[in-house]
Amino acid sequence: MLYIKNGFLKIKDIPVMYLPYYSHPTSNKRRSGFLNLNFVQNQRSGWGVSIPYYFNLAANYDLLLQTVIWSERGIMENATLRYMDKYFQSQFEGSIVPYDFKEGKIRGAFTLSTTAQYENINANFKYEYVSDATYYDDFSAGDINLVTKTLLDRQLGISYNNSYVDFGITLLDYGIVNPIINLANIPYAKLPEVKFNLTSAGYTPDYLTLSLNTLNTYFYKSPWPVNPSVAPTVGTNVNAFRAYESPKIAFNFNKTWGYLKPSLELPIRYYKLNNKPT
Repeated sequence: MLYIKNGFLKIKDIPVMYLPYYSHPTSNKRRSGFLNLNFVQNQRSGWGVSIPYYFNLAANYDLLLQTVIWSERGIMENATLRYMDKYFQSQFEGSIVPYDFKEGKIRGAFTLSTTAQYENINANFKYEYVSDATYYDDFSAGDINLVTKTLLDRQLGISYNNSYVDFGITLLDYGIVNPIINLANIPYAKLPEVKFNLTSAGYTPDYLTLSLNTLNTYFYKSPWPVNPSVAPTVGTNVNAFRAYESPKIAFNFNKTWGYLKPSLELPIRYYKLNNKPT
């Protein structure tokens, strides 16, 4: 680090600024401290000043706090916390307005995302939340990275794979930001989706491979009123279970004069629908 005490900034030997204390890094090593101020503007919230402070807590986790003072909304606090180790990575991004002058209430949003890996096992998790439909529009500006969203991701998955087995379970759902969104624009949740793939490669002779691919999914959509301005036929509350099974046998005959690779596969699909209109 480079430190300056009781210093002056001069231009052609003319002092233009007094520096009672100043520090500047001389390497890429992170350190705690204030970052540059930013001025932001939003038509719905007025002018604001952003005051960020970075906490270098440890080599594998850190925290960025950002206080934003809005002329028409009041104080907003943003935080980004990152953590990483050998098996685990996680990031939390959140913002909160303790009291919105215009709305007269507390408002906020956050995203938590996590991935983990141990040998052949992988896991992931993501959850997004927002207090109301106009939050992103009211507070997105400048370096305040609030991307306007219609749907909020909520996902949990775990998988295991090696040379012979590929197995995974996924739970996927969506939070609705806009309460008047049309039913047709809401994607189906997968509660759950189960994948299981198996191959005999390595256990059977080189000329023979047996395999099985499966994907079983329950598609679910919560009951939701259809937008009356659009014909009801564009939306549906029908839920469904879909099963896909595909056994396969493959041969591989190689000779100096050529090769032959015949195979036989039998894809099987099964559907069951619930809440069908009468």
